[in-house]
Amino acid sequence: MNEVFAKTRELAEALLGSPEYKAVKQAEAKCMDNKEAAELLKHFMDLRNQMELLMSSNEKEWAQVSRLSNEIDECKQAMELNDYITALDKARGEFSDLIGQVNRVLHFIVSGDMESDESAGCGGCAGCGSCSAKVN
Repeated sequence: MNEVFAKTRELAEALLGSPEYKAVKQAEAKCMDNKEAAELLKHFMDLRNQMELLMSSNEKEWAQVSRLSNEIDECKQAMELNDYITALDKARGEFSDLIGQVNRVLHFIVSGDMESDESAGCGGCAGCGSCSAKVN
């Protein structure tokens, strides 16, 4: 079992050394250094936290939910127009893709099954066989 954890640590270190991870850290730093981007991100987090609190309440105030929802939408639109935030989103997406690729490789090595394209709505190959991607 110690070997599994040692190899897992090696994999984590490789991921942390990847260009994709470094791009995420660089984009995060640029966002925090840019006053407008940092304020937008903070405002979005505050709004999201407010919405979570409001939605966890037993007595929902739907007018407040609607107001917060509109504010969140406006904040998201402003974030989409900020180059620093869009660069961060792109970098995070590329790192997420890398993690997905690693997961697919691990799945294949352990199970022998090729994972299908999850974005196509398929829940996996178990018992399906219709896409001919299954490897035995």
